Parts: sequence; structure tokens; C-alpha cells
Amino acid sequence: MNKINLTFDKQLTRLAGNPYGAEVFDKQVREKIDWSGKNEIIFPDQIKRIAISFIQGFAKEILKKVDKNDVEKLFIFKASSDELEKKILNNILF
Repeated sequence: MNKINLTFDKQLTRLAGNPYGAEVFDKQVREKIDWSGKNEIIFPDQIKRIAISFIQGFAKEILKKVDKNDVEKLFIFKASSDELEKKILNNILF
């Protein structure tokens, strides 16, 4: 399993904004994805809320390459709570 640990400023507890989501994907994820295997994207525990706008920006490139019905075959999202993990996935599959 390919693990990708995201990092954010320690003061940050919420993520929002389509452009910011796209920037985080570009800088921290794009070059590390294994398109032929399973990827675990790990949000640090300090992140308690993630807006749909951030997820949409973050997932834009993923959804260009992968049908949304196949996202779960390639990606697992880990976050500070099960609820937040479900929200991330639901917002991508929306």
C-alpha cells in the first residue's frame, strides 16, 4: 500500500477552497500516486473539518483519470474521525 501523509501548518484545523485543494494535491500528492495500486491518503489528526470546495479541488485530477465508481479501488482516505473519512469520500463521489 502506498501511503501519502499530508502536512499542513500546525495552526490549521479546517481546510476549504477549491484552489487550495488543487494546490495541496499538486504539491503533496500528484507525484506520489501509484495509479496501478492502492493509495492511502492520510490527513493529519489536527484537521477536524474539510469543506466540499477543498475536496473538489483536491480530487479534480483524480477524477480526470479515474471513474468516480473506481475511486475506492485506488484510494483510501484516513482522517481524524470515521465521519470525516466518509465525508471526504462522499464529496468525491458526489
